[in-house]
Amino acid sequence: MLLAYRTMAVVAVAMSLSGAGVVSVMAAEDAALEKRLAEEKEARRACKVAICKAFAEPGSGAPVACSFTKTWRRTEILARIVGGSYIWGYGHVQCKADVKLDREGAGKALHDGQAKLALGKHDLNCSV
Repeated sequence: MLLAYRTMAVVAVAMSLSGAGVVSVMAAEDAALEKRLAEEKEARRACKVAICKAFAEPGSGAPVACSFTKTWRRTEILARIVGGSYIWGYGHVQCKADVKLDREGAGKALHDGQAKLALGKHDLNCSV
C-alpha cells in the first residue's frame, strides 16, 4: 500500500511538472502573440495617421507608403467569421499589404471639393 501511494505521488508530481512546462510555453507564446498584435496595431495606426495628414495638409512630395500586417487569432476567426458553421482546423491568419497613396491627389481631393483620387493596385498576402 505504501509503495503504491509513493508511486502515485511520483506520477502526480511528474504530471504536474510536465503540465506546468506546457502551460509556461503556452503563456510565453500568448505573450509573444499579444506583443506582435500590439505592434501590428501601432503600425496600422501610424499608416492611418500618415494618410490623414496627406488629406489634411495638401502638398507635393513622395507618396504615402505604408506596409502593415493584420493577424486574426484562431478564436476570432471561429467567433466572428466562421460562427460555428464550419470547422476551422487551422491556427491564426496573418495578412500583409503595402499601400501607396498619391500625396498631392489626396490634398486636392479634400480641399478642392471635386477631385478624383484613384488608388493603384495593392497586393494582399495572407498566410493561414
